[in-house]
Amino acid sequence: LFKSSFGIGMLSLPYAFSKSGMVPGMIAICIIAKITNFSTKLLVWNKRKLQSGTNSVLGIPDIAYLCWGWPGLAVASAVIICCQVGNCIAYTIFLALTTSSLLEESSAGFGILQESESPFIPLALCWAVLFSFLVQMKELKTYAPLLFTAQIAHITAVITIIFYGLLHDHVCGEVEVKVFCSVRVGTHWETFPIFLGIAVFAVEGIPMVLAIENSMATPERFETAFDRAQICLVSCFLAFGVMGYWLYGDNTKSVIVLNVLGTTGLMVKALLCLVISLSYPLQFMPAGEWKEKFWMVLKVCAVLGGAWVAIIFPHFGHFLSILGSITFSLITFFLPPLFYLQTFHWQVSNRMLAACLLTSCFGVAVTCVGLWSNL
Repeated sequence: LFKSSFGIGMLSLPYAFSKSGMVPGMIAICIIAKITNFSTKLLVWNKRKLQSGTNSVLGIPDIAYLCWGWPGLAVASAVIICCQVGNCIAYTIFLALTTSSLLEESSAGFGILQESESPFIPLALCWAVLFSFLVQMKELKTYAPLLFTAQIAHITAVITIIFYGLLHDHVCGEVEVKVFCSVRVGTHWETFPIFLGIAVFAVEGIPMVLAIENSMATPERFETAFDRAQICLVSCFLAFGVMGYWLYGDNTKSVIVLNVLGTTGLMVKALLCLVISLSYPLQFMPAGEWKEKFWMVLKVCAVLGGAWVAIIFPHFGHFLSILGSITFSLITFFLPPLFYLQTFHWQVSNRMLAACLLTSCFGVAVTCVGLWSNL
């Protein structure tokens, strides 16, 4: 449960805090986490109710089909595919930006790259070619040890980013150099929607929730396990987001690893490239399993299409904000309450009805604000 949300979105939280302000950002993440917690449990309760009959419910598309028939299945499948392919595009942007920085720093002084040249596009295409092969994997059991290694590498990289910030002075403004930068405490309304989308993207993990609950030896303990995992997750997010913003100030990059320089920076970038490249095939799997697991050619086209989007829109923070505001807010806040009301319509109290409607309205509001501010 913890690992399902401990991912790439966390690395943009310091940048997100620079767009929201320190205190409003902390409050907003706690509110988003609470609403996500409620919405996730609605989805699980809904699944259990539907499964109590003769139905086999494995994922969100199954719930959508049982609630709304084929139109519901089409809508839910489309939103999930957009979420997962969007993740893959974000991964490509991250990898291309990080490896570009890695190449530029490691080749400095050798005259390999001209100052006007950026290796971003060639590297994005190289990653796309690699992933075109990786997404063809069907058996992932032998892949598990690598994923565990990737998780350890991810945690190591996150800790290193903070320790690097504590041990080195930084350019906080145009000329100011110190360890802890001046930060905005109050709300920055103009850029708050960017924070909102990134926070939703970082906190959610709902597409994987039912699969995790299905795999538990005692599914009835899911709620307790989920609450504990989310408390740990939100604590990590707040600590990393606040410290990252405090250490790097308004110069915080959307990919915070770009703020880490020297040998330490090279190590952290290499670690995170390993983490993301190993995670990419898993992120693609929900999309790849749709419609007879995708044909091989369609998988390659999806990967190359994602690389094309990454090339024409290489803005990592803004892309995460768009993804979180539009697709993940729909799958996390809008659809689960509606599924619940459809399934329990004669058994819903007025209090639960109000909570469900407010949650769906929150999802619509996040989507509208995200569209208005990012597009």
